[in-house]
Amino acid sequence: LRTWSLALLIAIIFFLFMSALFPRTRPLLDGVRLYFQKHIITAVADIRYRYQVWREVDITKVLSSRRLSPWDILFTSEESSLGSAFIEGKWKHMLLYLWTSRQLKLLLGKDSPFFQKIQSLNFSEKTPLIIESTFDGVQIHPFSDLKPREAFSAFRLELSKAKLRQGIESLSLSLWKSYDFDFNLEDKSQMYCSELLYPVFLERGLSPKTEEGIWRTVISPDAMLASLLDVHLPKRMVHFLFYVASKDGKPYFMNKEQLFLIL
Repeated sequence: LRTWSLALLIAIIFFLFMSALFPRTRPLLDGVRLYFQKHIITAVADIRYRYQVWREVDITKVLSSRRLSPWDILFTSEESSLGSAFIEGKWKHMLLYLWTSRQLKLLLGKDSPFFQKIQSLNFSEKTPLIIESTFDGVQIHPFSDLKPREAFSAFRLELSKAKLRQGIESLSLSLWKSYDFDFNLEDKSQMYCSELLYPVFLERGLSPKTEEGIWRTVISPDAMLASLLDVHLPKRMVHFLFYVASKDGKPYFMNKEQLFLIL
């Protein structure tokens, strides 16, 4: 009985491994693997293994949302959690600032598909909003829900109002897609944070570099941020807004050059 049990266990592990190596060839195996993969990732994501470096950046004290504009690109860092250990580089998450629903109504118009989706969420008209892909999928959240642990940076693309409207509307198709626990850049039905914004960067003429993982080609927040710092970009295409990091429990503003040093 033990021999058969061991053989069965080895067979299961082998087939799940093959499912990870060659996704979408055996849908049933993919479903089983992703079920366990999702629950393992979510279970360990918030476990702290470096408590001594954990200092939460209180953005309410260092940043007013009035300094941000729609389509500003935000990055956060949290290197002390176990979940972040599996993500290359310093920057672990990225998202877009949207504005308030009242301001979006003026920008997009009340009949805009994107605005209609925001309106269905019943946020206050004066609540600043963000769009991001978390373990809950592609969602719109209040800006106040954002809790960067250790560092926070922001950039702004130079866009006309027409391009801005087009960009925001393009996100309508991605809203409420599930999180891509398989980290499969080719699968457009699910999206992780940088995967959500990767097409947006390409459309704006940016060239973030994908990375070859063990089983997947991935696009990391670090690579996305690096593309914004590309010295070959037109001078006014990208604006660096700020970089704030926590040190000894206090927030400190850093300059653009310090960003280059940590990438």
